Amino acid sequence: MDIEGDEFAVIVDTPRHILRRFRIMAIEFHNLHLLFEANWRRLFRSIFNKIVEDFYIVHIHPNNSTQLVSARGVDIPPVMEITLLRQDSARKTDLPLGYPHPLDEANCPQFPDIVLPDIFASVKRGE
Repeated sequence: MDIEGDEFAVIVDTPRHILRRFRIMAIEFHNLHLLFEANWRRLFRSIFNKIVEDFYIVHIHPNNSTQLVSARGVDIPPVMEITLLRQDSARKTDLPLGYPHPLDEANCPQFPDIVLPDIFASVKRGE
């Protein structure tokens, strides 16, 4: 799903039983640099809590079409692609996700790829 910021409304409005029809979802999330604003943070938390009830995050890749935004001393990629796998299609593991994945490539080859900030290193599969 790459719908330039409307992914939030789609996920909020889509019932879980419809989302569970997908085994794999690849979603490009926009405006992640707004995580430090209270209203956006509530929206993000609501959406991700809904998603992780049924899906594991199996891959994250920052999109290098935009520059990192610094907020409260943390560099946040405003756009990231997140791949999710329905939980009944995988085994849970405590192994950390590897960033970047060896097959990752920059979205825009004319710009340097963004290395995911260390704050994301604590994300684990299935957590």
